[in-house]
Amino acid sequence: NAYEVLSTAGIEVVTTSGVSVKEGIEQYNKGTLEKVSGPTARAHAGMGRGQGRGGRK
Repeated sequence: NAYEVLSTAGIEVVTTSGVSVKEGIEQYNKGTLEKVSGPTARAHAGMGRGQGRGGRK
């Protein structure tokens, strides 16, 4: 998943919610964002398999 790829590459993963991109960057620069220690979604979350919103038929 994305977390594993990013953390293996040495990229710090952080989280925020309900703020603009500008505010998120400001929070990151201040060091006030929460570091993520593992995946925050189940495996394959968001993988619609090309079926759109209707799912399998």
